[in-house]
Amino acid sequence: MRKNIWVAFIMVTLFVVNAYADRVAPNKPFVVASNNGAYYVKIVPISEYGSDVNITCYSVKAGQDESIWSSNAELYTHDMHLSRDGKFLALVAGWGDGKVPKKTDKALFLYDAGKLLKAYSTIELIKDVKVRATASHYIWKEGTAKLVADDFFETRLELQTVNGEYLFDMRTGKFVK
Repeated sequence: MRKNIWVAFIMVTLFVVNAYADRVAPNKPFVVASNNGAYYVKIVPISEYGSDVNITCYSVKAGQDESIWSSNAELYTHDMHLSRDGKFLALVAGWGDGKVPKKTDKALFLYDAGKLLKAYSTIELIKDVKVRATASHYIWKEGTAKLVADDFFETRLELQTVNGEYLFDMRTGKFVK
């Protein structure tokens, strides 16, 4: 009898810990610099748990940094990639909500000087592949995206998903391969 109580206690404890660990953390302002350090982008959430954010890109100057463009987005993420010239920005989502990809699940936003070029949903990037599900989310990408230098300004973004690798031209927002 005592053994059954301990087993039940351990099972309940593991379930509670797993459910707690799978919660979304509150949104906080976040900054990412370009690879050369000459520019940085700051993402500021509108609310603690929503997806709406304000984005501002700054040029690093002696004394006061200069705001060069700003925009709004519907994707809070820490996975941001800014080109060396501060012009192109990629926002890459983390986990998808639920157990399977949906058209409404945001995956990737590509910007040119604050103007949205293209937004992709997870279902556009994942076709006929089973995603890995957690208690409340699914995993659609492998690791983080990275900028690829096809020219000095790093205008290509490489993204590894559970479906394979994609290469995007950040100047157009379109697939390269």
